Amino acid sequence: MANSPSPSITGKCVPILFYAGDSLGKKDRGAAVAILLLPTGKRTSVKQLLASVSSTEAAYKALLIGLQKAWQLGIREIEVKGHDERVFNQVNGLEEIGQTTVRQLHREVLTVMSGFERVMVEWIPLTQNRPAYHMVQKCLAMATDFPRVNGLAKPKPLPPKDGAFIDTQHDPGYIEFSPPSPPPLQPGAVAVEEVFSPTDPGFSNSPLPRPPAPSPVDPFATDHGDRQPEEPSQVKDTLPAMDPVQQIVSMIMHLSPGAKTRLMRDLAQLPELSNQFLTAIADRLKTSGN
Repeated sequence: MANSPSPSITGKCVPILFYAGDSLGKKDRGAAVAILLLPTGKRTSVKQLLASVSSTEAAYKALLIGLQKAWQLGIREIEVKGHDERVFNQVNGLEEIGQTTVRQLHREVLTVMSGFERVMVEWIPLTQNRPAYHMVQKCLAMATDFPRVNGLAKPKPLPPKDGAFIDTQHDPGYIEFSPPSPPPLQPGAVAVEEVFSPTDPGFSNSPLPRPPAPSPVDPFATDHGDRQPEEPSQVKDTLPAMDPVQQIVSMIMHLSPGAKTRLMRDLAQLPELSNQFLTAIADRLKTSGN
């Protein structure tokens, strides 16, 4: 098994696509990762968080986004390598497909493959696909923040839909993943134009990150039953002064229906009474002026 881009039938080097996908359960959160090794020795990777998938569906999704990225980069000849034996057999027509969701992903993969001039799909053991596999586990670890309930880990609810990957720059060596509902991946998790080998000891022995620790308890929180209530402060317990108009409206709304009717009748006469009042004042001023 070659660890670098292999020469094609025309004698030129061909990019290699390593893909891996995994999920937390039969139908649970998952992650798909594809690493594209370019003939220059540099690599570019794409990642996607998935809402409710099996491990096979996640592997298909990884293969699909990897092929789509290779096509976007103008690649037309490519070697595809992954450790998922079921995906390898189904893509090569060696195994029947039962599930509808897998059948749809299989159809999408073959459709994208048909646009390439040459695609060679190869199965490799997990030991030769550690970079992609470890990146999948890192994505799952960072996206799965387990809160503790009575000492047991309780997963968060599933996101409403699959995440999406975006390219923040046109540089093929810098690709950042932006999921919608789960916590986003750290920008530093995506390398910029790195040179790597699938058997690099740095990848084969790299430990998986632990889930993030729960946030510390707020010492100023007031929703803990075993804490003393905080002393009332003058600023907190002092209500702002209400507008006089709002006070009058509030008082009117608490009147009985009969009182409201009488008030409306009196208010209807208010303009006439105001005119009479102003006329009387004007007459008095004229009299005092003379």
